[in-house]
Amino acid sequence: MDEIVREIIIVFIFSLTLILGGILLFIFSRRLYRKRRFAKLDRLREIYTQAFDNFIKNKLSAEKTFSPPKNSLYREALEDVLLDGLEKGYSRDELYPIFEKFGYVNFYEKSLKSRSTIKKCIAIDRLGKIKSERSVDKLIPLLKDKNSEVVSTTLLALSNIGSEKALRGILENLSSIYESKLAAVKTIKTSLIKFSPNFLPHLLEYTNKSRDNPQLLAIILDVLSNFENASLVNMALDYLNHKDVEVRAQALKILERNAKYLDEKSIDKLLEISDDSAWFVRLRLLYIFDRIKRKNTIPAIEKLIYDKVWQVRDAAARVLVGFREDALDSIIRVLNSEDRYAKDSIYEALQKSGYIETIRENLNSTNLNIREKCRIISEKIYSVCRLGFERELVEEKESISHCEAFKN
Repeated sequence: MDEIVREIIIVFIFSLTLILGGILLFIFSRRLYRKRRFAKLDRLREIYTQAFDNFIKNKLSAEKTFSPPKNSLYREALEDVLLDGLEKGYSRDELYPIFEKFGYVNFYEKSLKSRSTIKKCIAIDRLGKIKSERSVDKLIPLLKDKNSEVVSTTLLALSNIGSEKALRGILENLSSIYESKLAAVKTIKTSLIKFSPNFLPHLLEYTNKSRDNPQLLAIILDVLSNFENASLVNMALDYLNHKDVEVRAQALKILERNAKYLDEKSIDKLLEISDDSAWFVRLRLLYIFDRIKRKNTIPAIEKLIYDKVWQVRDAAARVLVGFREDALDSIIRVLNSEDRYAKDSIYEALQKSGYIETIRENLNSTNLNIREKCRIISEKIYSVCRLGFERELVEEKESISHCEAFKN
């Protein structure tokens, strides 16, 4: 009995040794194979890179420069070099015929039918990088796929291709993609931003169709805020009174980007919403006022310094101080108020903007009006021991002993 047990143990140990040895041999062989494969791939890339540089510099024909890939390794090396050329900004019109001639486009179009999600996504991504316009009709149906990875990759591929048909395909399926959450909002925005400003009319048309879908409308408006075009102003102004807060905020973002196109009527509409119920709408409004620097916006900015939300107060103070001499009266009124938070915001804005130095200089200004206003401001600041004002700034004021007491 002991002999049988001993033999079983020996056989078990021997078998285990063989299995472990086989596994180690497989791992070693696989590493050796991959090492040799990548070494050869690197050599081929160097060869194709030299051929590619010669092709670009001497404007040679593809037939004379590149020979058909002998196997998958040659195919991969050539593809890497061509894709790298596209990323470096070389003309798609020069390189696309090579992709088509050597069967890359056909291969990836066939791979779109693969059951493997990974293979399908790789094919979609490559067709996008190649900018294969002929593949758009085969990519658009994939926006209806139930796999979120496939849909997201297709969105980005179509945006890389950048044709009018690709944009229309995205917009026609955008509602279902968003509602089914098959792609992240960031992915949707990224894909739409990539399209040429020449296609703005299509996006504007889509905003009209999305009026009843505030979430989707806000996404499109956010995309439009990346473009600078006078035609966007009137459209954005129409959404300033929209019931959805996010839509109003995104409309203001568009107007901020296109602030140079705003006329007096547009500014009047902006002033009407300076007391909007949403604090981030009021904040976005201040960004626009900061860009346009119109004097008639100063009263609204001054009012927002007393806002309940600190972000709005802080921005309002910074914007107001940015008006410099035009805002001196408003600054004095704020410093004379009983609102400690508002005064603190002004003190901080004066210091951060560097306008405090201008106030110092204006104490010797030949303009008596400006000089007197700056002296009042300097006294207010020094009276609360802010920003290290020196004695000579208020030497003619009776409050000097009071200031020194605070300083000590």
